[in-house]
Amino acid sequence: AAGAGSSVSLAAGDGVIIFDASDSNNAKKVLLSDITSLSARLDVALKDNTDTLAVGVNYFADFGGSGESVNLPASPSVGDSVKVKAPSNCSATKTLLINRQGSHTIDGETSIMLESPHAAVELIYVVANNWKVF
Repeated sequence: AAGAGSSVSLAAGDGVIIFDASDSNNAKKVLLSDITSLSARLDVALKDNTDTLAVGVNYFADFGGSGESVNLPASPSVGDSVKVKAPSNCSATKTLLINRQGSHTIDGETSIMLESPHAAVELIYVVANNWKVF
């Protein structure tokens, strides 16, 4: 057994005991695999024209002369979330076009466009070939 201050290796199949605040006699074992996402950090990536977006947060520096166009990941897994944040100078004349790849659709469309300063969108891959806007 490890003493206080010792490090212990934990795995997703390990569990912790949680006591019900209203009834200390009611304890539950919760697997670490059920709570690991609570502490997960998002990957953050600076993107530019023609880049492929990454799972996590994608943001852009101010556009140059015109708008930009990027692509969703080609081989996502169900549950992948791609967040996109447009720059301050995104506008009706400097748009950010987000394109599908392959036979994927984005809420039935082949692309979506952001056209407002600091516009943001989250796209989640929900089932084969289908991204949804949230």
